[in-house]
Amino acid sequence: MLSNKTTSILFSSLLIVAFAGNGVAQNVDQTALALKKRGEVFRKPAGFKTTDEQVEVGFWFDDFDSLRTASASYLAILFTDDKSILKMKENTRLTIQGNTTPSQKIRQVRINSGSIKTKISPQIDVKYEIISPVSVASVKGTEFWLTVDTSGIDTFIGLEGTVEILNIESGQTMLLTAGMTITSSWTGTMNINTTDPATIPSDPDVEPQQGEGQQQGGEPAQDVQPAQSDQPPVQETRTRTPSQSKDSGDSKLPGGISMSASVGAAVLDGQVYNQISLRPDFPIGPIGVGLDLNFYFDADGNLREEDWDEPQDAIDKIFYLRYNSPEDPFYIRAGGLTGVTMGQGLIMDNYSNTIEYPQVRRVGLTGHREFGKLRFQGLVANLRELKNPGLIGARVSYNVLGSLKIGGTIVYDGDQFGGLPDKDGDGVPDSVDDFPDDNLRTVDTDGDGVADKDDPDRDGDGYTDQDLRGNPSELNDTSGVNLKTVLSLKDVKNASSIYGVDIEFPLFNNELIGITAYGEFAKIRDFGSGFALPGIRVSIGPVFLKMEYRQYKEEFIGNFYDRTYDLGRARLIWDAVNDSTIAETREDILLKPVRSPLTGVFGGAALNMLDMFTISASFSRMKSSGDSNLTFESLYGDLSINPVFIPKINKASLFYQQTNVENVFDFENTPSTLFGYLIGYEIAPSVSLQIRSQQTFADRNGDGDVEDEGETVKLTSIETVFTF
Repeated sequence: MLSNKTTSILFSSLLIVAFAGNGVAQNVDQTALALKKRGEVFRKPAGFKTTDEQVEVGFWFDDFDSLRTASASYLAILFTDDKSILKMKENTRLTIQGNTTPSQKIRQVRINSGSIKTKISPQIDVKYEIISPVSVASVKGTEFWLTVDTSGIDTFIGLEGTVEILNIESGQTMLLTAGMTITSSWTGTMNINTTDPATIPSDPDVEPQQGEGQQQGGEPAQDVQPAQSDQPPVQETRTRTPSQSKDSGDSKLPGGISMSASVGAAVLDGQVYNQISLRPDFPIGPIGVGLDLNFYFDADGNLREEDWDEPQDAIDKIFYLRYNSPEDPFYIRAGGLTGVTMGQGLIMDNYSNTIEYPQVRRVGLTGHREFGKLRFQGLVANLRELKNPGLIGARVSYNVLGSLKIGGTIVYDGDQFGGLPDKDGDGVPDSVDDFPDDNLRTVDTDGDGVADKDDPDRDGDGYTDQDLRGNPSELNDTSGVNLKTVLSLKDVKNASSIYGVDIEFPLFNNELIGITAYGEFAKIRDFGSGFALPGIRVSIGPVFLKMEYRQYKEEFIGNFYDRTYDLGRARLIWDAVNDSTIAETREDILLKPVRSPLTGVFGGAALNMLDMFTISASFSRMKSSGDSNLTFESLYGDLSINPVFIPKINKASLFYQQTNVENVFDFENTPSTLFGYLIGYEIAPSVSLQIRSQQTFADRNGDGDVEDEGETVKLTSIETVFTF
């Protein structure tokens, strides 16, 4: 069990973060008013309340309210303190939020999808930020349209004034002015062109009828209405001549296709390559397709052919393939997967199949489908491993009574040895295969470059010991032949599977705070079981907290399928007793050392501080209740900094992970250690230098540490990225 001192420190730290976050988010003091609406408009309060409320004219909105317009509907919102107006067209989803800094009040509108028109009054003490999953618009005294497409492309159309647009992926910024259109893509690309009047959304008529929109307190809405003509003078600001075509000067490809490119260097299989990358993006209604076309050239200018010589290589060129968005009842995505959690996280927590990208490319599949109260979720980690199969998962959940939800999860890996690279598929892992690109040859005992099966003198002592057919010859080596043995995993598989059930129930929620209780039980096939109960999740504005009490039986570890699972599915170690290399699975590594029950806690927190930075961390400590005094600690941490606050830097993030060690705060490198960073430096407008670095470690000789040569695994890439 944790000591009282350790428990007090952990709880105190989380409470400090909670109260700090609570001070960040300030209520909007009911300054947002439903001015006019048509059709069906819904409000969902912050927290975990699942019932949407119908919005009527005169309705006052609170901080963190989520709003949704149905088909053929719209809503006009009046901010009564500064007389600004926001109009939501049909099928639009957004959240209103207010923040306060020591020097300025910031009002944020977070839009997930749809179209909005903003008319912001030029106030001195209020700054507006319109935030989508792709872009951030910093607004002060301007008028513009924003359409957020589920394919990951934002379209800004300037009507009056000036607004700065930031692309979150690339950190690039552009100024939007009247008569101009900016597109901002999830790939990091931005384009600016003269506005085509045909692309301007139709403006709903929001002018109230006589007496409509009367505010509480008696102030009439017509005092804050926009001018009689709400249509922008686009014709006066355009500069195109009659001889110019509609698409003149448009840098975007036909059909809404966008493109980004980069050049740089990458280290693959220990060799440095020059890299050219192209990432075209094809939005087709609710469908999105993104390709990742990488060309690697060696020092002699030769293309790395193994990336293009098999039909299955086409799978690796899919950066993503998506239908709908995660908020929709039906959603599916293929490609790189990050942050996949099933259930409450005891089985699968924050799994990623991109941990070794770009050296190892995995194209996975994930998604969900909802049928009323019933929800299905699925995962395939790597489509190339369907034959085995590799890592797959399924989950079903159901609202049994009110907000009480139960769920069941099963995750299965058909072959943990699939985590050992074997390019030629001969069953001998590449690291012990003398011919990793030849599936007919594996061993070269004397290291002369000739495989044993082709070498008359296999041990290299100058005496012939076999003929070229592999049969003993007349000139047999009288001193004897001592051949190297090789590890073969051909037709050898080691599957793992975990199944479990969970339950959750919202305890309390209002406009700012939501509290949910939950619990989860899991069992590892042929090994032990464990549970997390009770568990508490708390959301306080931009702060998220999580705390669990956990108890494990022998041979059980929680978060088994985590972010670094693919790095630790299996490993090779040297068996000094038998003088040979052997393979161990993740079950061998993690579960067998747990010889007595463990109890302890798991805690996590996340905070978005005024969009200046986001930070998340989690910590767990499990201690043996027996005499073995066994302790397992794990630590996860991520930090992302908004580059708008750092001159010339357009990307900045770092991460660290250490799992199942005796003391994570020793920060000693182990096979479970993972850390890295991403830095983007702006060289010139639309051109930046991006450096990605990641380090992991492997105990290749089985001596219990990762300090020897060749046991540090570095993945580094340096790219010059062009956005156009």
